[in-house]
Amino acid sequence: MKSSINNDVFHAIFHPGSIAVIGASANGENIGAGYFRALVHAGFQGGLYPVSPGGGELLGYQVYRDVRMLPEGVDYGIVAVPASYVPEVIDSCADRRVKVIQIYTAGFAETGPIGQALQSEIVRHAQNGDIRIIGPNCMGISSPAANIPFGTMEKVAETGHAAFLSQSGGLTGDMLLLGMERGIRFSKVVSFGNGCDLDMHEFLDYLAEDDQTSIIGAYVEDVKNGRRLMQQLQNLRGKKPVILC
Repeated sequence: MKSSINNDVFHAIFHPGSIAVIGASANGENIGAGYFRALVHAGFQGGLYPVSPGGGELLGYQVYRDVRMLPEGVDYGIVAVPASYVPEVIDSCADRRVKVIQIYTAGFAETGPIGQALQSEIVRHAQNGDIRIIGPNCMGISSPAANIPFGTMEKVAETGHAAFLSQSGGLTGDMLLLGMERGIRFSKVVSFGNGCDLDMHEFLDYLAEDDQTSIIGAYVEDVKNGRRLMQQLQNLRGKKPVILC
């Protein structure tokens, strides 16, 4: 998909005016509801919209039955529905002009050829809808300055100047907790999972120019483009330290 940096896209990720959590049921028992509850308790100040076919109410918020029913366009969507429903969700997000979606759902390329085919399908749907993807199979982002917690954590780390990128959501959560214990303050945190669209390369390019970030840490399980990574690290030399493992 697109590889050039678009500041509007990254602003929608780290400073969204509104967030929809697709798969946040009114009974409050699923992972989508956990994401929504964390955003409420962390004090996110923008528009918040739980979305689930059952409708109802969650923490005093109306649960919309479909993204297309939302009263406004949304910057950022968190998708926590079964994998087979994700293409349809992407289409509904495109109709509502959602800019970026983070797909928590697993069951894509990490599972084998059938999952890879489904992952290719969601990439096509996103391209057609002019939507960027974080994930799938990921925990997503934390932006302390915007009161966006990581995953279902209900506490936001203190705002600082250290950024952290990781394919592993579990390791990212551990790093955040350890950082909080040791006084490390974060600018941005990203778990990008399969990285079918936005991946380490795009986020590194963005963080290289991000005024709020002065040091970058990253945990990488595989590298899609080794030459590009080496060039990125060379460009960052003498500018911002990078700790890569």
